[in-house]
Amino acid sequence: MQILKDEVREEIEKAAIEVFLEKGFERALMQNMAEKAKVSASNIYNYFESKEKLFAVIVDPVYCQINQLMQGFMEYETGRSFTDSGFVEGFVQTVAKGTGRFIKENHLRLLLIFDKSRGTQYEQFKENLIEFLEQHLKSSLKDSRLNESASFIMHISATNLIEGLLEIIRHYKSDAWVENSVNDFIKYHIRGLAQFFD
Repeated sequence: MQILKDEVREEIEKAAIEVFLEKGFERALMQNMAEKAKVSASNIYNYFESKEKLFAVIVDPVYCQINQLMQGFMEYETGRSFTDSGFVEGFVQTVAKGTGRFIKENHLRLLLIFDKSRGTQYEQFKENLIEFLEQHLKSSLKDSRLNESASFIMHISATNLIEGLLEIIRHYKSDAWVENSVNDFIKYHIRGLAQFFD
């Protein structure tokens, strides 16, 4: 009996992902998800007490993984010099491979958290992520380089990185396409940024 319950829960989650992607959080109804999962509307509440909880169950693991991924990349670069071309190339490969794999494994959930989360606790996630990345870039600049112009370039770079990756997620064509697109975009982005950290 437990196996059946797990299967029903999985079907509800799969149906919810489809409905949230189609309608967004605000317009999605539990009734739509129940119909798509082929369960009764009342039964869906035995598994998820609200639409908010269901959305959180779907996207929270990705939210946590994004934060872990960012921390891992930042730890990798700590104490390293962007004047070292070997480090820059290794960093490009590490970031590209990790980001590409993450997108391939989670692209639908990433679309939900970035594009379909209005009305949820995650609706400011993209803006918060950009701000976090911007602050990290600014703190990595030497004091002598942190002028008004460089500070604004760090804002643009953080925004460009997140928006660029989001465009790759939105236009997902295949796993191979994602790998190539992420690799090229990360290479372009990090090599461009490296000039500010010499």
